[in-house]
Amino acid sequence: MVVKADIAELFFKFDADVAMMIEQAEFEWASLMVFNCERCKILTPQFIETRTNQLFDRQWTRTIAALPSEWNHCVGYTTPATAKLYHYTQGVPIWPETRGVEEEPFASECNEAFKTVSWQELMGNSVHADHVRQRLAYSDLQRVSR
Repeated sequence: MVVKADIAELFFKFDADVAMMIEQAEFEWASLMVFNCERCKILTPQFIETRTNQLFDRQWTRTIAALPSEWNHCVGYTTPATAKLYHYTQGVPIWPETRGVEEEPFASECNEAFKTVSWQELMGNSVHADHVRQRLAYSDLQRVSR
């Protein structure tokens, strides 16, 4: 999943009288569920672990609200859209089989996640810096001596 907005928005949209918010479409409805813990007291570990009780059958509650569609865009299944949450249910677009299917949200988040400052700026004054510098100096000496 790639979240492009403040997920706290979902809590402000939540109707206090419902137990959970889900995508109303049957397909992938469980891909994002927001629970109102006050209305879900039945969902104890014992309830969940009992085979006859099924969390996903939704029989434990009748108070379900629709999750706004922009909060669960299933990439590759619905028309590409500007969304607040992109759900890559078919896999993220790093494999040949999934490339070309709404790569942008994933690619921009990956690029952002891997941005950093130089090693010197980040680690140069840390307790680990001398160890790294010694290893690099030793490596350089070995290369020169060959």
